[in-house]
Amino acid sequence: MRRFYRKVPKKSSTNANSANKRNEMLQQFSGQNENLGGSNNQSNMSGSTENDQKLSSSVQHIMDAQEGNPENQKESQNNGQPITDQQNRQIQSNTQNNQNQPLVSFSQTNNQHVQLQPDNPQGNQNREGGQANQANQTNQAVQINQDNQFNQNNQANQNNQSNQPNQANQLNQGNGQGNQPNQANQSNQGDGQGSQSNQNNQAQDMQNSQSQQPNHQKPMPNTDQNVSAQISVPIYKKLEDNIEYIKKILGNPYDLVVRELRLELFEDDPTPDQQTSTNTQLFVDEKNEQTVSKIQCSILYISGLANSKIVDDNILRTLQEKARDKQFKENPLEQINQEVIAITNTKKINTFQQVIDALLCGSSIFMIEGEKMALEMGTAGAEKRSLEESQSETVIRGSRISFIEDIDTNISLLRRELKDPNLRIESYEVGRRSNQRVAVCYVEGITNPDILDEVKRRLKTIDIDFVLDSGIVEQWIEDSPLSPFPQVLDSERPDRVSYNLMQGKVVIFLDGSPFAIVTPITVGDAFLTVEDFSQRWIVASSMRLLRFFSVLIALFLPGLYVALTSFHPGMLPTQLILAITAAREGVPFPALIEVLLMAVTFEILQEAGIRLPKPIGQTVGIVGGVVIGDVAVSAGIVGPALVIITSLTAMSSFTIPNYSTSISFRILRFIFVIAASILGLYGIILVFIMLCIHVVNLKSMGIPYSAPIAPYFLDSLNNLVIRTPITTLKRRPPYLEPLDLQKVNSGGQRQ
Repeated sequence: MRRFYRKVPKKSSTNANSANKRNEMLQQFSGQNENLGGSNNQSNMSGSTENDQKLSSSVQHIMDAQEGNPENQKESQNNGQPITDQQNRQIQSNTQNNQNQPLVSFSQTNNQHVQLQPDNPQGNQNREGGQANQANQTNQAVQINQDNQFNQNNQANQNNQSNQPNQANQLNQGNGQGNQPNQANQSNQGDGQGSQSNQNNQAQDMQNSQSQQPNHQKPMPNTDQNVSAQISVPIYKKLEDNIEYIKKILGNPYDLVVRELRLELFEDDPTPDQQTSTNTQLFVDEKNEQTVSKIQCSILYISGLANSKIVDDNILRTLQEKARDKQFKENPLEQINQEVIAITNTKKINTFQQVIDALLCGSSIFMIEGEKMALEMGTAGAEKRSLEESQSETVIRGSRISFIEDIDTNISLLRRELKDPNLRIESYEVGRRSNQRVAVCYVEGITNPDILDEVKRRLKTIDIDFVLDSGIVEQWIEDSPLSPFPQVLDSERPDRVSYNLMQGKVVIFLDGSPFAIVTPITVGDAFLTVEDFSQRWIVASSMRLLRFFSVLIALFLPGLYVALTSFHPGMLPTQLILAITAAREGVPFPALIEVLLMAVTFEILQEAGIRLPKPIGQTVGIVGGVVIGDVAVSAGIVGPALVIITSLTAMSSFTIPNYSTSISFRILRFIFVIAASILGLYGIILVFIMLCIHVVNLKSMGIPYSAPIAPYFLDSLNNLVIRTPITTLKRRPPYLEPLDLQKVNSGGQRQ
């Protein structure tokens, strides 16, 4: 790590004033000695060095005399004789010993902010020069090399007259600028701004002269740092540096395709960069009296992410065919973008961040030698799954299409389903490393802006390396992470998503996930299906009533069995309780262990049926359930009545259309069983009251989760437990506070 040091003088104000006086006197002496320099043009290098030393020693002597140094004044009054070289060297050594102090580090890192000290102007000036030298090191590389060449030429020619401008430059640049030649550093030593010896200065000059290159290539950023910091730099002019740097960022992948081409550029006067570039060939067209330069260009894309057929047909072929007839002039990149490339989605980019993002998204990059801009071309064409029927939301009457993992395809399916010009789609990126696209969809003029702003705010707080699925986004933006109930709705059906959008809700798509997230929701939304609106209202209402009744069975039936058989057997008919008691006569376990054993066994079978291949999973679920139940009853482990209750509970939980909500009720079933084994029916009632309190206090994006029951909205009850005729569903849910509350008219009837 590079460090900057400064000298700490004893009296900063005195040193600053002495430095200013010395600069003024040196300028006066240099002006008076111009005639002498003109007459001594034929002298050698040693003579010029002695003159410089005499000039510096004389000025130092006068300054010491003015500052009141008694030893120097005594020497100056010695018979009025001039100071000899030996005395001059002794005075300089004494002055340096008085001024030189231990070096103090004031910066530990290259990008640490250093605060200047107001009581030390000389030290502040040195620090500013050091910081400016470090920050502008790359930009001043060419200038320093030129200065080194100039000084070397002066030394070779041994010309005193050419050395005088160098001395003037040394005096002007003596305020804290590092990496200067020997003579400049010697003058800096006189000012107290540097403490390097002549040997160190000579080694530094040799290093600067060796680092000089003919083409002055730009230094590459440090590849050992974080990739996110490396790629936020602008594109270079040199094509080879750009390609090499892209390969370093991506780790030189085998699937990165680089196609090199050459274009003919007609110009009246070629630029200096083209004249010195190794990738540009110049020749003169005598017929048109123009200079023709063959410029190197390249097309980059990642195989598998980009469609190679589009690259071959719409880019390479058009470039090769039209480049013969086209005469590319001053701005070839713009001309190629407007007249040659046969792709609609193109964009100019100027940073490596944009280049890398475009390559990883499947786009192709077109670069030209000498251009600091690149052309991004939309050639994404990765393999994707074909459109299939939904596996988690099957219906008898309704659409047979579902979303897939490609976000662009999902948005197109949504637009095809909902052809509303007010449909708005806003795109974001999540994942520090994955950079996955997230699309927020809503209908402008219906969705409440407060709900929309809250959804955007929560999405912007996502700070994670990789978003595996839409479930990660769901868990991040939900109101109560500890609640067993899902506060957002996931769906892979375009018709269901479109229906929720028209209700005034917000839909979120994640690239790589076939499920869309719908928010905000209520507890009743999990029991609704799109098929309810495809059937007549009587059939649809019957199906909804059946679902709600099935939920009660799945939630309370195992707990009621434990409570009635263990605490309240008198509440059952006599014949039924005698039959249950006779069947459980040989069972060695209490009712709680019996119910938990069968419930856990069934959950294991269900999980195995899901994870196994589809044909095998169905067989394992059916055969395993029948065999295990029959063997358990025959062995006397459980009673026959419990097998019926467990099967009925499992089938009832499958009637819930939403899988996440179904899992929540299956978990709550165990809580009711445990409460029933402790307090009987009182335990079930207490847990149910606690559950109702939790649901009432639960919110989804600030909307009450128990709406429209608590708070009570009468207009929305006609689409909750029962579904009234379509003509009566005139308004959108008022608890969502949509901008447009009216939904349908009277249905063609007379008003």
